[in-house]
Amino acid sequence: MPHTPHNGLFTATSSQVEHAAGELRAILPPALAAHLDFSTLTLCPGSFVDEALSRRHTDLLFTALFAGRPALVYLLFEHQSTVDPRMPFRMLRYEIRIWEAQLAKHPDTVKLPVILPTVLHHGDGGWRAAVAFEDLLDIEPELLTAIGAYVPRFQFLLDDLAATSDDAIRARAMSALGRFVLWCLKHARRQGFFKHELGGWGSVIREAWNAPDGGAAIRRIFRYILEVDDQLTVDDLQKLATSTIGEDVEEEIVTLAD
Repeated sequence: MPHTPHNGLFTATSSQVEHAAGELRAILPPALAAHLDFSTLTLCPGSFVDEALSRRHTDLLFTALFAGRPALVYLLFEHQSTVDPRMPFRMLRYEIRIWEAQLAKHPDTVKLPVILPTVLHHGDGGWRAAVAFEDLLDIEPELLTAIGAYVPRFQFLLDDLAATSDDAIRARAMSALGRFVLWCLKHARRQGFFKHELGGWGSVIREAWNAPDGGAAIRRIFRYILEVDDQLTVDDLQKLATSTIGEDVEEEIVTLAD
């Protein structure tokens, strides 16, 4: 899969079950989250995204027990600057590929596992396209009811960062690292933003830094910030990190710059 800074940060963070669980708790309606056994959440290898789209879509598949039965949770990260108007169709294709892979492993399976399709989006301007497959069908609304039993009808769960306030991200019941990553993704395209706003997230950054393996995780995010924000210099980041975390991070920034 071609590398982009967004791909790398999403995969490095969300492939860790702890952080994926926090994101899924934020996306799933409480009634669904209550039936998902997060203690059984397990990452599956592989990707189902078309190679031509892999620069703007990254995906992760998890297994978990849902209402006591094996299920699949599909998390797609959509990070192009324009909205994909055919996303429900793409999600349907990816779900079929997932089921095909499951049937290849378990050819005697009669009933298919449930798939919970979710999309994390951080493009500019927010999501302005369909989330339901039936909205892509060229048919009058009054006829859709009559034909509904004969066509696919589903929608994916959307986490639209552009439509989520910074305060709401900060208040989410997820790890400090997960919240910090979402905030960075939300503002990644705003040149010069981090120089002025990073210090305001000092308490979250310190909490993430002090967590297990927090140093490596924060270095990864700082590297991401330097990649996406051309107006932020290494000296700027060093000053911000030192004032936010402490002098013990100063050498880390120098090493990161090298």
